[in-house]
Amino acid sequence: TTVAETGSTDTFTVVLDTEPTGDVVFALTDNDTDNTEISYSPTALTFTAGNWNSAQTVTVTGLDDSDVDGTITSTITVAVNTGSTADSNYDALSSQAVTTTTTDNDVARTVTLSLSSSGVTEGDSGNQSVTITATISATSTEATTVGLSSSGVPADSASGSGTANFDKDWSFAYSVITISAGALTGTTTAVIYGDEVDEDTETIYINLATVSGGQGATEDGTQTANVTINDDDNAGMTF
Repeated sequence: TTVAETGSTDTFTVVLDTEPTGDVVFALTDNDTDNTEISYSPTALTFTAGNWNSAQTVTVTGLDDSDVDGTITSTITVAVNTGSTADSNYDALSSQAVTTTTTDNDVARTVTLSLSSSGVTEGDSGNQSVTITATISATSTEATTVGLSSSGVPADSASGSGTANFDKDWSFAYSVITISAGALTGTTTAVIYGDEVDEDTETIYINLATVSGGQGATEDGTQTANVTINDDDNAGMTF
C-alpha cells in the first residue's frame, strides 16, 4: 500500500481460503514504533463460519509529521491471535506482512543572509548601522535560531590590515537572529563605531555560523556577508 503524509488512504483485504470450525481472529500490528507514519483500521479481524469467504478490508492512513524524512517504509503484520481463535487448525498459520510506504510532504528549509547595505561611511562620532537579515526558504511551525560569527581580526590587532577589528571598529547588536515560527525573516544589526583616526578602508566579514530549529532548517551552502567601512578622516595638522 502507498499513502502520503497529507492523510491519503489505501487499503488491503484479508480472506480465508477454507471454512473454519470456529471463529478465527487476526491481530494487526506494525513496526511504526513512534506512530508518526501510518494508522490503520480495524486492528483486528474476525472470521466466522458465516463470513469466512468474504474479504475484509483494512484501511491505511498516512500520518503527518514535521520531519523532512523522505519516503518511509513500514510493515503491517497480520497474525492469528491464537488466544482468541476457536479453530486450532489456524494456530500454525504463518503471519503475513503488508508493506506500506508513506511519502513525505515536508520542505527542506534553508537559511540565507543579506544586508541592508554593503558599505557605510564611518563618521567621526556616533554609530552607523547595517541591518543583517536571515531568511528561511519556507515558513516553519517552530522558531529558527541563526548564530553569526565574524572572521575579522581581534580588537587588539593592528588596524592597517584592511579587515575591521571586532569590538574596536564594529560589533553585533546581537550575534543571534531569531526567525519566529510562521515568519520568513529575522534581523539583527552590525554597529559601526565612528572615530577620527585616519585609516584604510576596512571590511567586515560576517558568517552564518549555526542554524537550529526551523523544522530541520540548514544553511544554504556557505553564507557570508561583507560590509565595507569607508574612512572619512584625513591625516593633517592645523596652525
